[in-house]
Amino acid sequence: MKLIFPEIIKDLEKRNKKGLQTYGKELTTNDGRDGLQDLYEELLDAVVYIKKVMMEDGHTPQVFAVDLDGTLCYTSGWTEKDCLKAKPNKAMIKKVNELFEKNFIIIHTARRNNLYEPTIKWLEKNNVKYHAIKMEKMPCTKMLDDKAFSFRAFLVH
Repeated sequence: MKLIFPEIIKDLEKRNKKGLQTYGKELTTNDGRDGLQDLYEELLDAVVYIKKVMMEDGHTPQVFAVDLDGTLCYTSGWTEKDCLKAKPNKAMIKKVNELFEKNFIIIHTARRNNLYEPTIKWLEKNNVKYHAIKMEKMPCTKMLDDKAFSFRAFLVH
């Protein structure tokens, strides 16, 4: 798993060099440009490029909320020790990691906020790829939802 911020810093440094080459100076305040209009136009360009990629590969990214306990691991993690020693469901982790490449993965867990650090450690240790994590999902015995489906059925697709 790669760290994101160092990559962003590299990209910012490249953009700064390109700006220096193109305009002969760095971007500053009070330069007579309309920063809000410039930003708006850049965001429009970004939307065009996103749509281009989506149309070229025929895939519209989806957002997957993936449960942790009983889905990515076989047990429940209500203590730090439970979190760190949970047995990984390797088949499910493999499937989620495949989805990660062209979708947005949110780990959606009922674990409490005080278990954030051990949860992150477990995810890293088991090489689970994800974009975001949402702690403190409402704990329940059964969930009825129009978007929900069994993870067992998910594994066979």
